[in-house]
Amino acid sequence: MRRLVPSLTPDRAREVVENLQGASTPNFDFFALVVVSTVICTLGLVTDSAAVIIGGMLVAPLMSPILAISAASLTGRRWMFGAAAGAMAQGVVVAILLSALLGWFARRLPFELLTSLPQELLSRTRPSPIDLAVALAGGVAAAYALTQPNLSAALPGVAIATALLPPLSTVGVSLSLGSTEMASGALLLFLTNFFAITFAGIATFGVVGITPDGFSGNMRALLIPAVLVLAITIPLVLLTTSFVGQIRETQALERAVHDEVARLPAAQLVGVDSSDVGGTLSLEVTIRSADRPSFDAVVAFQDGLARTLQRRVAMVLTHVPITRLDPLDPPKRASSVEPRTSPSPIPSPTPSPVAPAPAPTVLPATD
Repeated sequence: MRRLVPSLTPDRAREVVENLQGASTPNFDFFALVVVSTVICTLGLVTDSAAVIIGGMLVAPLMSPILAISAASLTGRRWMFGAAAGAMAQGVVVAILLSALLGWFARRLPFELLTSLPQELLSRTRPSPIDLAVALAGGVAAAYALTQPNLSAALPGVAIATALLPPLSTVGVSLSLGSTEMASGALLLFLTNFFAITFAGIATFGVVGITPDGFSGNMRALLIPAVLVLAITIPLVLLTTSFVGQIRETQALERAVHDEVARLPAAQLVGVDSSDVGGTLSLEVTIRSADRPSFDAVVAFQDGLARTLQRRVAMVLTHVPITRLDPLDPPKRASSVEPRTSPSPIPSPTPSPVAPAPAPTVLPATD
């Protein structure tokens, strides 16, 4: 790689390291940018606005401490490593606490915010190996752009691609909602980006020639970040596998329900709510049609779902009646003069037999 990529001069390499050191110092400017970017990203999350979140990414200053950690690991500057790691830790704490506070206020404002989970919030709670690949590519692009003055225009795009602050804002908002599962997923996404960018930064800086004085290279600094990247890949793969399995089960259920609804005369599916109760798939299916389905049709509906899904099913069908009106066939109006009839005695109602509720459909055990 060093034969293909032009190396930096010693003066330029020293300038890059000094610039990173200054940009990652936890001073007033650093925390001001952290606060502003956190406010923008959090408001973008609660309002489900991708454009606002992108604006917060551009302001976030967290990329500099990560690349400073990479440069310090490669050059052996312990004091620079400690300053950058301290700035990163303080920025993370400030972002999570501030976003949690903003999320708490957003739930209590009379604007119906967070009454339902925004898609921008949910998308950052389920990281995948694709996010790891994006962070690795973004780290390489950011580190190389910093070493080349003519490529500084690419840094805003890198900040958008790696998305360091939105996951932290998602952690805070999720904690304000009381969802530790969502918060842990968003934190995993942030750690994925952090470790991947650190690893990519060390590799890129080493290739372009940022090395300690009198030492041709310190690729041993790659060992710990590489191990961390490999370690974080395991939960990403497991989480993605579980998520894909849930999607497949949901799609199979939707197809089965649509197929059974299609067998009912002129029926339309309104919604399906499902839950797993003791190994039994509990369904609440809502349809609408002009004619109410018969009891036997509902039992056949449940049996068909059990056969298709190959599991125990307990279903409740809700029927919403509808009336069809044709403008070309207007209803007949009643006569204005009605004949008078003497009132007839109203017979007392007799109770009608009630059909028994269908039991959950159980498939026979197969060897």
